Amino acid sequence: MTSVPARLKKARQAAGFRTATAAAARFVWNRHTYTSNENGHRPLSRDAAVAYARAFKVNLEWLLTGKGSMQPGSSGLQQVPILRLGGTNGGLPVTTRNQLQALLNAAEVIGYIAIPADQYSADKFAMMITDNYMDGPPLWLKEGDVVDTDPTLQPRPGSVVVVSLDAGFVVRKLGFGTRDKDGNPIGPVELHPLNPLCPIERGVSAEQVLSVVTGFYRKVPTTI
Repeated sequence: MTSVPARLKKARQAAGFRTATAAAARFVWNRHTYTSNENGHRPLSRDAAVAYARAFKVNLEWLLTGKGSMQPGSSGLQQVPILRLGGTNGGLPVTTRNQLQALLNAAEVIGYIAIPADQYSADKFAMMITDNYMDGPPLWLKEGDVVDTDPTLQPRPGSVVVVSLDAGFVVRKLGFGTRDKDGNPIGPVELHPLNPLCPIERGVSAEQVLSVVTGFYRKVPTTI
């Protein structure tokens, strides 16, 4: 069986990066840390493995153990990490889409959800709901529920999205704002709650919309 560093190198090459330096630069990783992981001079933590598997679009368990296929399969379940993105930012600057990769790399993994393999992408991440703004029809998302999200999808009006606000990383329904000819938000957007007791948030930059919610989890996973 191959070693973890050998599998990491294979994943990096399969993703189209000729050198470890090129991959580290693309995903905003510390170059020395990544090269030390790949050459076996530094043990690979699980959090780092999650980031590498997500970036190179390979099966996390294959990377860590060598079991299963390198690429996510077309049947069964795949794990998506639940990330602690900070809860409340406590006055820290908001995060924009071009800063998302660095945020995900630094985020703490606090658990996993299992989703059908045909819905899996290594880019996906999950997070917990931290307020009651989406506690209304038709989703009734409550504090502590978990959403899985895909940052590669284009957010459009009506999408349920992850947004970075002064209050933290939250889930909202994307409302109409300034849009280009294809309907993509390009200026300030509105964020609509599902809870009728919560206010609409206006004047939010489209760059603060980080990811599109693709499912939510209480006891039974539900796709939206």
